[in-house]
Amino acid sequence: AVVSTQSTGEILKHFYRFLTKCDSRTYMAESTASHYVRWDQYVARWLKERIGYILWILYMLLLCVAIPLSVSELVSRHAEKHIVVWFVAGVFVYVTIPITTSGVIHHLCNFSDPPQQKRIIRILMMVPVYSFFSYLGMILKDETIYLNAMRECYESYVIYNFMMFLVTYMCEHYNVEQLLTFKPAQPQLFPFQKLPPWPKGKAFMIWSKRGVFVYVVSKPITTFVMLLSEVFGHSGKNEFRIGSVWMWTLIIDNMAQMWALYCLVIFYQALKH
Repeated sequence: AVVSTQSTGEILKHFYRFLTKCDSRTYMAESTASHYVRWDQYVARWLKERIGYILWILYMLLLCVAIPLSVSELVSRHAEKHIVVWFVAGVFVYVTIPITTSGVIHHLCNFSDPPQQKRIIRILMMVPVYSFFSYLGMILKDETIYLNAMRECYESYVIYNFMMFLVTYMCEHYNVEQLLTFKPAQPQLFPFQKLPPWPKGKAFMIWSKRGVFVYVVSKPITTFVMLLSEVFGHSGKNEFRIGSVWMWTLIIDNMAQMWALYCLVIFYQALKH
């Protein structure tokens, strides 16, 4: 079965002609191979190119129906303020998710550079993951600590993927290790100017990646410790005292996160030119 790829009208015309033929080989013989393709292949390609737009339109139509109905329900029942806050936050979450999903779908439909695009997709997914778990944390206050733990573990994973995205991109276009070997050693940034500069060449790349990976490893560990202390009632949440597990995990997380960001800035400073 073959149809023209020039217009929708011609597609329907050729499809009708095919259905009315007793022998499809007769119709195929009448068609020119350079101008015709299988109709099922064309439909699949058409859907692949437009699936993002179709899903976006359906989602927006759903919002256009759901939001007015929800507003009417809130007004009629004289909802409390926290219910209104949940509703407003939910609207932004439900608008955010399809925007990000659209970008992810476009990458999946044009998956021409897997090493780069798989990391881009993981970074893009940070938006719906962060917004969704934050929204659930507003509603389910007793489970906030668990929801925040999952959200922040994914955040550390995204930071590492961002670092690997930069490394992969640079290595595809340049011999980064050789460039760093011949460049002057990267000095430390404020407030660590008095410390020795970073090593050159391959060692610089290893230090940069390990510095970011420290946060990826430390965050799940501190999260697990915090959850255990919460289960046994010894977390000391929101308490700044020596015996508070929450305070120490907070300090470790912040130090690991700052070191990861510092390594990213060092990486940028060394390769920005």
